Amino acid sequence: MPSGKKAPRNDGRKASAVAAIAATKATGVELLARVREQVENLDKLAEDYLEQGLLGHYDEALQMREKASKTYEDMCKKLGVAQPEKNAKVTKGVSTTTTAASASQAPVAPLAASSSSSAEKPKERSLAELSTEDLQMELERRKAGISSSTADYAEGGVSANPGVDSDAWHGAAASSAEANLPHYRWRPSRHDAGEGGAVLEVCGLVGNGGSYDELEVDMSEGTVRLIWTQGTSFNGDDDGRARRTLTLPLGFLTDLALCRVLRKRRAGQLTIESHRVKAAPAPVPGLAASLVADGAGVVDGFFAAADADLVRGRLLDLWRTGQYKPGEVEGGRRKAVRSDHYLYTEEGDPVLSSFTRRLDRLVLEVSRQVPVLAKYKLMRGRPMAAVYEGAGSRYTPHFDCVGNDNGRVLTCLLYLNPFWSEGDGAKLRIWPEARSLSPEGPNWDFSPMHGRLVAFLCNSRNLHEVLPVAADRPVEPRLAVSCWYYDSDRIPEIRLDEGPADAPSA
Repeated sequence: MPSGKKAPRNDGRKASAVAAIAATKATGVELLARVREQVENLDKLAEDYLEQGLLGHYDEALQMREKASKTYEDMCKKLGVAQPEKNAKVTKGVSTTTTAASASQAPVAPLAASSSSSAEKPKERSLAELSTEDLQMELERRKAGISSSTADYAEGGVSANPGVDSDAWHGAAASSAEANLPHYRWRPSRHDAGEGGAVLEVCGLVGNGGSYDELEVDMSEGTVRLIWTQGTSFNGDDDGRARRTLTLPLGFLTDLALCRVLRKRRAGQLTIESHRVKAAPAPVPGLAASLVADGAGVVDGFFAAADADLVRGRLLDLWRTGQYKPGEVEGGRRKAVRSDHYLYTEEGDPVLSSFTRRLDRLVLEVSRQVPVLAKYKLMRGRPMAAVYEGAGSRYTPHFDCVGNDNGRVLTCLLYLNPFWSEGDGAKLRIWPEARSLSPEGPNWDFSPMHGRLVAFLCNSRNLHEVLPVAADRPVEPRLAVSCWYYDSDRIPEIRLDEGPADAPSA
């Protein structure tokens, strides 16, 4: 048979083979799409877990996502399909590198979009534009909302960068006996646009019982501190006037040679411009090492003052409206044991969530480096705010967990006290070697400084107390947010523990 007649048969075989390969590839691509969808679903699942503070479940979802992602990559290579750009929402690199470096200084996630733009809001006059005669009237007008961002928050006016960009003024708690404190706000630096620099505006530095002629500005590369004499002492002794301070962590490192300080004495105004030269050190290595070595550690400036001010304002608003409850203990001996007021906050509050999101990422990284925590599938409980107000307010020595009775394994405390001064009392004292409610051995004291985070292992260890608020001077209410991380295998105990009968705090 002529060779030319065999070609159609070969062409037919070749066409069949091509069709089979195309069908196989089509099936592979369809399967590939399903694997890709699985990767994306695991991304979302991991994000949901992290948003809820379920750190152990987050880790599991992340591991499943990595396996699915590896399968997806291998299939793409075998099928000769180009991979789309990787989803960067939840990846191993983000959780182990970016998150660790940015756990303390990363910008707070944007809040919900406002229904009215900032352009529609009346623009406040800069204090620098006011005459001395008009200044006092302007300060009185602002004083009603000076301690928090409530008006901006309620009206949807908190910007996408809430701390530095907010117009909110911050100052003394309205019900405090010491209401004559200066107040301040943060503004973006005109010279560091997009770089994270900040301008601190302080006003009210005239009269009001304050000896502001002696005002000192003490700056370090990461903190601004103002020091002055506050009128007469609480007992009326003119020679015993209290030194007052305003201490604010910047949330970044600055070059002191580049900082600018402008003071208008007659108007009682002060402006400090700080330039961001580099990020603050990542907190994970130091905190993890302290927890391993000592069972406790501290991160100063974990929450920059510009962001901590918003959280403080929100919690003070809830306190002023009577939503806090008196601290309770078993046996009804409250006054002899504790004198705080507390509130378990609602999940999803956009201001408070900015803190819990950042804390969860920090604890996630730290727990991987601390063996006693790595064995647990951690879960964060609801944040609890606590206020200590009035001379002598305290919480006697106690443990947060005994014999794993409530599942707590780690206590984290964020302090929100910009006006705390040495001598105000209300420090946290930890007795690391005590094994009963009787304090023994050495102790560590932690001042409740604004933006400071204290963390300690709490299952049958680290007996601690809140020392009494000073009685020889008017003192601002001492505010803190407590977050406990639990062994999630004990979820029934967690639910019972978050009732009103037992809410120890520090």
